[in-house]
Amino acid sequence: MPIPLPPTAPVPLPLAGIRSGALDCVQVNLAVLADHFHGPGTHLRLGARLDLPLRTLPDGLPTADPTLDT
Repeated sequence: MPIPLPPTAPVPLPLAGIRSGALDCVQVNLAVLADHFHGPGTHLRLGARLDLPLRTLPDGLPTADPTLDT
């Protein structure tokens, strides 16, 4: 049984202004396209807040890695 085709041919996305070098992984692709089609900063609304137990290292940087004592 043949696969039915849509009544019209797919329309290419208007991607003028997007550098193909910026499209290097799925997550980045989604962020770049979200900003392109829905405005700057849209990518910031994608995803979820991380709720990890953070601790501060002696150099002041935060980490979510467990300590060697646990």
